[in-house]
Amino acid sequence: MKKKTSDFWLLIYKAIWIVVMLMKAVPWLDWHLSPYIRLLLIPGALLILWEYFVQKKMWSKSLVFLIGFCVAYGCTALLARGDGFAGNLKSVFYMAVAFLLFYGHDWEREPALVKREIKILGRLFVTGTFLLAAICFATFLFSYNQVYTWGEKIGYIGMWDNRLWGLYNANTGGALNVISLLILSGLFLAEEKKSWRVFYVGNGILQFLCLVLTYSRTSFYSLILALCIGIFILLPHWDQEKRMKRNVKSLGFRLVIVLLIPSFFVTLEKVTRWGLSYLPGIVQEITGEAEWDGQREVLDRIETLEHRGGGILTGRPILWEAGWHAFLESPFFGVGRENLYERSVGYLSDPSWAPDLAAGGVHNGYLTLLISSGLLGTACLALFWIRTVWQIFRMVRKKKEKLDLPFCIGCILLLLYFIMEVLEARILYQVNIFMALYWMVYGYVMYFTERAEGQTH
Repeated sequence: MKKKTSDFWLLIYKAIWIVVMLMKAVPWLDWHLSPYIRLLLIPGALLILWEYFVQKKMWSKSLVFLIGFCVAYGCTALLARGDGFAGNLKSVFYMAVAFLLFYGHDWEREPALVKREIKILGRLFVTGTFLLAAICFATFLFSYNQVYTWGEKIGYIGMWDNRLWGLYNANTGGALNVISLLILSGLFLAEEKKSWRVFYVGNGILQFLCLVLTYSRTSFYSLILALCIGIFILLPHWDQEKRMKRNVKSLGFRLVIVLLIPSFFVTLEKVTRWGLSYLPGIVQEITGEAEWDGQREVLDRIETLEHRGGGILTGRPILWEAGWHAFLESPFFGVGRENLYERSVGYLSDPSWAPDLAAGGVHNGYLTLLISSGLLGTACLALFWIRTVWQIFRMVRKKKEKLDLPFCIGCILLLLYFIMEVLEARILYQVNIFMALYWMVYGYVMYFTERAEGQTH
């Protein structure tokens, strides 16, 4: 198999993952698809064997830490055992695929080929999220709300507690919306065809409307913070006209831009929410389903009806405290992600948060890492992050030429992920679109970093 052929099949493999994981984001599809997801490991194993033992082009020293993390988690799975043994072992295999095929990269590939690959995967992702967002928005527009069950599991369609669930959890929807917005911005800036640019703008508007309706504070404010940090750091290094360079490099100029971003988004969000509140009534009037009385739909997030404590963080501190006690039971190797619930639930100060613990863990990616993999696994991943982030900063500081657009968008996406992981846990252990996309983005960012440095590190 030639290198170009293997690159093609790796692209196809990544594309299949994106499509399947987007489908899996919908709970009732997830319940049907989950037993078959493991089939993706077979072509993944074949590609790993070919890329690393025949082609030998995708290796980099930073992978040592990720492989060490997998080995450490394998030890955790063996030591923890119990009912979660099989699940923990499967997590090792899925993460190995993510690390070796999604993050793994050949820095010697031609940039034009890599950018073309990014464009294909980016278009695929935003087309998928467009279809999902369109259906979600339609449930709001036509006031379609349903509750469905699958065994003991419950799912929601439409609005729930004045938040847009649409097809999936409102926080899942919000995260997909903000990631789509960033990818759309990169695709729009790089696109020359008018038809695609129109699609990107329309899709961006739809994603923002859905983001407002999800009322996902984590996603919304993470986007603002990631944009502020990313623009503040990257703007001086972005290629500008000579007459602008002095202003762009000015600290004051960047501070003004960073201060304007939150004001702009918060104002836009409030105005958009006000406008959206009229739509369901107007649509009902037009379709003849009901006579509109001129009243707005209530779109304020329902929290006063929440009978449990937990404050604005919706119970997360209670989950974090329980998770910390679980970590102390096995601080070196961890308890394993599949055992997190049973090892933490007994420490909940308020048992009413047990369903949330079962559904989403402790809602903090870094604490989940500490509990699941212990100090050993956490050290491996922390060293990986420190090494790669240092490489990125060093390259940005030294590079004199224009920074590649996919690199800049990728850096902001990584910032977004790092911020969101404070209140969610998505990039490790469990198989989902966020995990797959995170490691793909990380791989492409490091490709441009190592390409600029001219050597692997």
